[in-house]
Amino acid sequence: MDNELKHIIKAVNEKTGITFSAAPFGSEGLPSGIKSGKIMQNVNTGKTYFSFAFRGENYVAAVTGADKVTANYAYLLRDLLENSGSADVSLDMNEYLKKILLGDCSKLQIQKYRIKFNVPDIACYSLVLSYPKEYRAEVLNVLESYSPSALDTPIDTEDGNFVFVKFLDANEGEYHSPGEFAEFLTQSMFEELGVSVTVGVGTVAQRLDDLHVSYQHALTALNMSKVFNSKGAVHSYKEYVLVKMLEDIPRAKLAEYLAVLTGEEGKEIFDDPDMVNTAEEFLENSLNVSETSRELFMHRNTLMYRLDKIEKATGLNIKNFSDAVTFRLITILSKLSG
Repeated sequence: MDNELKHIIKAVNEKTGITFSAAPFGSEGLPSGIKSGKIMQNVNTGKTYFSFAFRGENYVAAVTGADKVTANYAYLLRDLLENSGSADVSLDMNEYLKKILLGDCSKLQIQKYRIKFNVPDIACYSLVLSYPKEYRAEVLNVLESYSPSALDTPIDTEDGNFVFVKFLDANEGEYHSPGEFAEFLTQSMFEELGVSVTVGVGTVAQRLDDLHVSYQHALTALNMSKVFNSKGAVHSYKEYVLVKMLEDIPRAKLAEYLAVLTGEEGKEIFDDPDMVNTAEEFLENSLNVSETSRELFMHRNTLMYRLDKIEKATGLNIKNFSDAVTFRLITILSKLSG
């Protein structure tokens, strides 16, 4: 009997409480005269029988029970088995994994994927890479060369990005956290190709069933990094959880909060791109004046003048951590309300 069919029967028995078995058509002890699509009940054996096709082979199943309820179970089981035997047969590993990423697979289909391609039930995560499109082939080659596990898979998506699915194999010689591995990939791209890529890092999915959530998180992180002009090449979903929480608040309410936090004088600061950029650079550099001056090619006195001007207009001394957090919140509200 087909191994996948065995797994499906076992899973149904364990999870539903329905007891049934199957054997190739004509096997001893099973009725051979049952017609395709028909249900046969035998009160003497206390079982309900039905035939079905799976991967081009004919089988007869026996369900414990011989009443109306069991007959209904038999119809449902027959449809389940035949659909499972015909769907996704022609998909290769890459195409199948892409369907899982997009959330287009049921749990049963994901189990089929694991069985078909011998994929263990281990944790995994996704990275979404944005890259110069003229370097598609080169970027793909680098991704394939830095896939320590045979399970790790780069996938080309319709939006022009690459998704890299990484499985956390405890037997690998070197372990990377998702963020560390993403940093490693971006550095490798730059050193080998001279290409700068931006990566959104998804959360770790403990089971393959949740890989589509990791992909959505990675895509959100990448998109948010563009909206907020975030520095660096690697962006984790965790960086933007606050943003996602604020996005759920009605826009009118966001505008109300923004008005309370800024006031009339403060609004002038947040409408000035140079002032906002100076403040955000200061926050990105952990409130370090010297480092911010170097990054902006700005004299230290000029930077201090701008920070003082921000404080006078908004009442926020962003050299202090608590005020810096409030300022960051205001910039997020401004972009979400815009």
